Amino acid sequence: MPRILVVDDDPIQVKLAQTTLNKAGYTIVSASNGVDGLRSAKREKPDLIILDVNMPGIDGFEVARQIRQSPVTKHVMILMLTASTDANYKVLAFSIGVDDYLTKPYDIGELVARVSSLLRRSEQVKKDNFEEVAEGRLVAVHSLRGGLGCSSLAINLSIGLYKLWSKPTILLDNVFTSGQIALLLDTPVHRTWADYIEHAGVDYSEDALYSSITIHGSGLHFLAAPSDPIEADRVDQYAVQSAITTLRTRFEYMVADLPHDFSNKTLEVLESADRVLLVLSPEIVSVRQAAMTLRIYNELDFHSDKVHLVLVHNSAKSFLKQKEIEQALHQSISYSVPYDPVSANRAVASGVPYISQHPQIPLSAAIEDLAYFSSKPIHREIPPPKPTGSWQRVNKRHGLSAGKDRKGRSSLPLLGKLGEIAT
Repeated sequence: MPRILVVDDDPIQVKLAQTTLNKAGYTIVSASNGVDGLRSAKREKPDLIILDVNMPGIDGFEVARQIRQSPVTKHVMILMLTASTDANYKVLAFSIGVDDYLTKPYDIGELVARVSSLLRRSEQVKKDNFEEVAEGRLVAVHSLRGGLGCSSLAINLSIGLYKLWSKPTILLDNVFTSGQIALLLDTPVHRTWADYIEHAGVDYSEDALYSSITIHGSGLHFLAAPSDPIEADRVDQYAVQSAITTLRTRFEYMVADLPHDFSNKTLEVLESADRVLLVLSPEIVSVRQAAMTLRIYNELDFHSDKVHLVLVHNSAKSFLKQKEIEQALHQSISYSVPYDPVSANRAVASGVPYISQHPQIPLSAAIEDLAYFSSKPIHREIPPPKPTGSWQRVNKRHGLSAGKDRKGRSSLPLLGKLGEIAT
């Protein structure tokens, strides 16, 4: 039974929380001030701390700071309560490392919901911290051309990988100037790359990295970009390199959404990636920029199997034929994403990726296929013991479990408007 520590000097608030959460099946312990709260946190080792801001002695902000600094309590989830509506309180709380924030008076149903959500996140973090993988696979999504939906592609690809294999998957938002991934996922983030830099120190500690990761409701993990350009500028290629090295030992799959450039931070990801998805559209400007990108990849000495072209149909009519594009680039297009503005726009408006909302539509099918053929060979070669719904759909489209040469099919291209294998 989850154990919750309530730290509040108001006995009525303590009793209210205790009664409400006991009914929900939680064990409650309490402390009436900040000093006792810190002692109880170390002694009781709770799963979650509900912390009031205004208390005698040391306030809730200082208690939260010390909880985050202690090796014994630094991973405990914190829900902060306050009667103040001052937005600065909330900003300060999240900057310290508080996981959620609730203003008094609160609805008891909302309290239970917030507690339940935080405890689910806590369990997932604990599980991930104990698991190690041999070598995580990094897939980079890149283009010098904006407006092609690269971030949306990266999000849906990441969820596709997670749904295929039920393996730890993380999305890296390396478009440091916008913080777009969190917005598209409609997920509030309390920590970003900037927090990793701030708390990691010169040795880029693993604890600082893991505490900066957010868990989406789908089960996908992501490392958000800061929304402040000044904070974003503090993230350098050395931090990116360290993060990738560490995350490879914990996540089977990593997907990096890259900016439209060749900065040092972008190059660090591209050179570390196991696969680079170069995104383009069937228009002259996009094809020219793709050609320029391929020349730079060649100068970087990328292996021919590393780079795969992804053709995104961004209008109802293609201005260039696929063969014309391939002839211009001297390289085959590996994957094709169909035009579906309704589903794409609905996903942006709702904050729910289309691969989660409507897995059966052609757009989602194309991304599922892209996820499968971007997966580790060892996963593609052997059907999973407990096939997921996503794997079953891919299997139905491509006959993965048929007694054919699976190795020969592992790199088949996905072509055509519906993301199907070309004939």
